[in-house]
Amino acid sequence: MNREAQGLAQTATWVKSKLKEMEEALAAIRDSNYGDRLTLATTRAINTAKRVATAFEDLETFALRISFLTGERRP
Repeated sequence: MNREAQGLAQTATWVKSKLKEMEEALAAIRDSNYGDRLTLATTRAINTAKRVATAFEDLETFALRISFLTGERRP
């Protein structure tokens, strides 16, 4: 269980880094001011990426807690 929890935490960390890269790319498009509709769409996408990153942060925290607890119980 410890190994699976550590793998889950690593996956969540990786996904969060990819979401951050996507957020930065979308911000560059938004800041280029290609038009009101595109600016609004990228703003919405950025906000969604932030919410998804928060969910993966919670998942990472959960996995790390499980990993810690299962590691504590090992002799």
